[in-house]
This record gives sequence, structure tokens and C-alpha cells, in this order.
Amino acid sequence: MTILEELIQYAQDCVSGEIISCRKHKWACERFLREVEHMRTDSEFPYTWNEERANEIAVWFSMLRHRTSILAGQPIRLTTWQKFRHCQLYGWRRKADGRKRFTKTFTEVARKNAKS
Repeated sequence: MTILEELIQYAQDCVSGEIISCRKHKWACERFLREVEHMRTDSEFPYTWNEERANEIAVWFSMLRHRTSILAGQPIRLTTWQKFRHCQLYGWRRKADGRKRFTKTFTEVARKNAKS
């Protein structure tokens, strides 16, 4: 399964309510699904998905190691919601010049939710 396929499934699960999500996160998932559809059907859509770039960030995180707790020394494996956040930053590219579409992100989640 590609990262794009994984993120599409995740977004669909959030929108359907299978994964509990707040209203704004559902909006982000709906936007993502809408834009994937535009990318596939509309040749005028100015952005494209670069699977290789999206995968690079997931691979980069796996090179890092946990420092504390029972996971100390083990590689960091991004959860699906973390991939949804990070891989969109690196995967979406402008068709015109190949530069990143997004350069900033904001994430607010409850304590003890694998943010760090």
C-alpha cells in the first residue's frame, strides 16, 4: 500500500466516523479527499502528489530512535495520523516548479498522544 492510499483510507475513516475526529480534522480530511480527486480528474489542478517525497519523511523518522520509556532505542514509526500530517507537507507539490505546496502546519492534540 502506498502512502497516498493509506492517507486516503485514513481520511475516509475519519470522515465516516470510524476514527473519532474533531470537526476541523474532518474538514482537513474532506479537503484532502477532494483535492486527491481533483488531482486525478482535473488536468488544470495546480498540484500533484509526489509519493517519493512523502515516503522520504516517513523513512527519515524511522532513522530516529526513541530516547526514553520501554521504546528506548527502537526506531520511530509514524502512526497514521502523524503520516497524514507530515506526508502532506512533503508529498503535495506544485506542478509548475516542484516546490512544496505547504510550508507550515499546526497541530493541537491532547496530552499523551504521540506528539513529540
